[in-house]
Amino acid sequence: MNSQLEHIINRANELFSEMVAMRRHLHQNPELSYEEYKTSDFIKNKLSLLGIPNQKLANTGVVGLIGKGDKCVALRADIDALPILEANSIEYCSINNGVMHACGHDLHTSMLLGAAQILKEFEPYFEGTVKLIFQPGEEKLPGGAIEMINQGVLENPVPLAVFGQHCNPETSTGTISLKSGPIMAATDELYWTIVGKSTHAAQPHLGTDPILASSHLIVHLQSMLTKFRNPLEPGILTVSSIHGGTSNNIIPDNVDMKGTLRSFDENWRNKALIKSRKISQDVDRKSTRLNSSHRIRS
Repeated sequence: MNSQLEHIINRANELFSEMVAMRRHLHQNPELSYEEYKTSDFIKNKLSLLGIPNQKLANTGVVGLIGKGDKCVALRADIDALPILEANSIEYCSINNGVMHACGHDLHTSMLLGAAQILKEFEPYFEGTVKLIFQPGEEKLPGGAIEMINQGVLENPVPLAVFGQHCNPETSTGTISLKSGPIMAATDELYWTIVGKSTHAAQPHLGTDPILASSHLIVHLQSMLTKFRNPLEPGILTVSSIHGGTSNNIIPDNVDMKGTLRSFDENWRNKALIKSRKISQDVDRKSTRLNSSHRIRS
């Protein structure tokens, strides 16, 4: 092991407690996508204390630069949390009700801040620039990445490569997993509103039941994955939210559904989106007096 690598490992061990403290602070103070104001200020303050020039992009995103020159690599972390109630009793449990770092972005941010400190110490020894990208809005489309790109995060200098990593609680600590080709799926958001006609549950013939129609729609959508997709091609369509009705004896006027499509192959993705629209329209036509709408955000 060369002396520089040994020094990096030693510094990482020395900074471990500090990174744990940063992660716990961020975990305790989570903020939703595009609302990461305190998180952004925390990152900027840490970078400034290290003497790393930085600026905000895309309102709550942060980019910092170490070194100088046109040769550049970028390191990226996401910073937003999820709208989830944290049901833990840990001392650093979220203090923002209904908001939680449940996807590891607090860890990603802390790791990049720790890497920034070590890289800053090595700044005199490397030629070129390391660009630190702290991205907001990863959990909500269209995503903070495209906003930062539109505002020039990948310019002046242009990175030759961008590196990011994601923690995985199913992998042993200290293990790094890599593979060639795509590793994270493309994501499409799916929304449906199925409009029927409300009536008393004892008189279903006087109305149109959007709950029954939505159940048929879900079954058909799941069948699409098994009957129209090559089983060797990864793909997932999940209906993860369904809301309709407020009473045990009233058929409601409408049902709202939300879901997600995950894919690795662009051709399959396009076919799946077209097929899901057709299935939605077919269910609509077969359900008398229904008026459903289907919306996709990619």
